[in-house]
Amino acid sequence: MSLKESLKELGMSERGCELYVVLLRCGVAGVAELSALSGLRRSTVVSLLEQFQLRGLVSSSFQGKRKNYNANKPISLFQELNRKQGIVQSVLPELDALYNAASRKPVIQYYEGVEGVRYVETQLLNCQTGHYFYMGSLQNYSAILGLDFMKNFTEKRLRRNINCYGIRASEAFDTPEFLQASEENRRALRYFRCPFEEDIVVLYIVDNKLLLVSSIGEAYGLIIESRQLVSLMTPMWRLLWQQSAKKPLREFEDFDELPAF
Repeated sequence: MSLKESLKELGMSERGCELYVVLLRCGVAGVAELSALSGLRRSTVVSLLEQFQLRGLVSSSFQGKRKNYNANKPISLFQELNRKQGIVQSVLPELDALYNAASRKPVIQYYEGVEGVRYVETQLLNCQTGHYFYMGSLQNYSAILGLDFMKNFTEKRLRRNINCYGIRASEAFDTPEFLQASEENRRALRYFRCPFEEDIVVLYIVDNKLLLVSSIGEAYGLIIESRQLVSLMTPMWRLLWQQSAKKPLREFEDFDELPAF
C-alpha cells in the first residue's frame, strides 16, 4: 500500500493527501506557496488546512502579517486515533443502549418462491445453540424443497453437529433413510396423533427466531426474529411433543428431557 493510499485509509481525501505530503516536505509554508506546490486552488488549500488544524495535524504561526502553516510531527496521526478511540469508548455504553432498545423490536423477513423457501431453510445451519425444533408435514416439506436439496442440507447439518427434534404428521410417506430418526442423523422424532391437514407450513424454532416454510401451493418462507414470540411458542411446542406418539425406537424413549433453548 502506497503512502497516499495509507493516508486515505486514515480519512484523508485525494486532495488532502496531496497537500499534507507537500506540507511535510516544506516544513513551513504560507497558503500561496502551498497552492503553487500542490496545484490546488487557494480556497481548497485554506479549507483543507482548517480541517488539518481541527485534527491536530497542522499548526499555524505569524511572521509579520503573513500566516504560515507547519505540519506537526506525524505521530499526531496516532494521537488522533487514540483520541477518537477514547471518544468511542466514552459513548459506547449509550450507543449500546440505543442498539439494544431497537433490537428488541421484532424483525420480519419474507421470501417468495422455491428459492426463497430454500434460503430460509439454509438459515437453520447458522443456529447458535446447536439444535433446533420443528413441526409440520414431511410430505409437503419435501415437495417444495426437493429430496436432493434436503439430503444436501442434512449432510451440512451433520458436519456442523446440529441436532434437530421434529414433530411430524402421521401421513403415508416413504421416508428416505437420511430423514429418519437416529443418532447418526442427529434427529429425534415424534408423530402427532392426528394427521395434519393438507398444505400446512413447517414451523421451526431456532435461537430467537421462528422460521416458517410453506407448502408448494403458496411457496413462501418467513423469518420472524422475536424473543417474545419464541418464548410463547416454546412451551406450546414442548406440550405438543409430550402429547405426540413416540416412534418405536428404544433409544428415543427418554427424549422428554430436551436441551434448554
